[in-house]
Amino acid sequence: MTTRELARLAGVSSATVSLALRNHPRISGATKARITRLVRKHGYAVDGRVSELMRSIRQHAGGEPTSALGLISLYPEARPWANRSRPGHLARLHRSMVQRANELGYRVEEFWVRNPEMQPARLATILETRGIRGLLSLGAEALEDEMPRELQQFVIVTQGASIRTKLHRVGSHFSHNATLLLEQLQSRGYRRPGAVLQRFQDGRNAHVVAAMYLYFSKYVFDGLEIPILYAGDSVDPAVLTAWYRTHRPDVLIYADHGKHYASLQAFFRARKISIPRDLGLAVLDAAVHPPGISGVRQGVEQMGFSAVDMLVSRLQQGESGLPRVAKIEKVEGEWVESGTLRAVIVPPVLVPV
Repeated sequence: MTTRELARLAGVSSATVSLALRNHPRISGATKARITRLVRKHGYAVDGRVSELMRSIRQHAGGEPTSALGLISLYPEARPWANRSRPGHLARLHRSMVQRANELGYRVEEFWVRNPEMQPARLATILETRGIRGLLSLGAEALEDEMPRELQQFVIVTQGASIRTKLHRVGSHFSHNATLLLEQLQSRGYRRPGAVLQRFQDGRNAHVVAAMYLYFSKYVFDGLEIPILYAGDSVDPAVLTAWYRTHRPDVLIYADHGKHYASLQAFFRARKISIPRDLGLAVLDAAVHPPGISGVRQGVEQMGFSAVDMLVSRLQQGESGLPRVAKIEKVEGEWVESGTLRAVIVPPVLVPV
């Protein structure tokens, strides 16, 4: 059965059928329901190859993209990706999302959910009027934030673990990244790794990094019992000194958040510690990798690309509203060698996660 035949049975135009199959807000619920019943009755199926062809035609037709995706901010400011005091990965996510959307024939329109001059209901009306059915989110400051009820009619893909609402997500593969780093340390002969983690960020990754560190300490590093040193945005020098003297780690693992790097550098200078001669140093889950530090770099750009791909896929499949079963895509980080660790002695022992 063709779209034209389906339109004849439904008593509408072929264009209306096409829009209804994409769950376009311009088509009434009654019309969508009637077309859906006919689709099921007559076994109509969209040809994926035709969808690919039409998307390619739209992409290369010239001029600006006519379809739009919304990019929403749940932060206290309208454009957190442009705020230099914010973590740099937000800007990288924003750039990669816009790039991928343009490649797929979409433009990106930005909206501030917490705009004090606009209620969520008004924002939802604006989105509907502009024909925007899909929203990209960069997450929120607080893990417990919820997506406003008025926006839950749209297809939404968010980034990271924040926002409690059940949404499709793309995020960093924390267990892979932690395993990759710890295997690298083991392969270089380190036996006493110590971890300095930011307490707030540890919560944002569901304590996966801490869990992997404790697992390796017990089963790979022969029952090592060095407690994790938790800190805020910076590491207290006195606390760090006491922890270091007590536990004598031979390599430090830190996460690239807040001012931890600056705190550690000040500690090394004060104690005249040479890296890597006296102590190894490795960064875990670096969103903005400091130059010259070995460790794992997050695939931030790939997260942005994947978020757009996931959103477009959901839209093409006619999805709307919150998902019954949310899809989560994890992006693996990559190892960066920068000379702050010993050379590899033996190949890494692959530990299943």
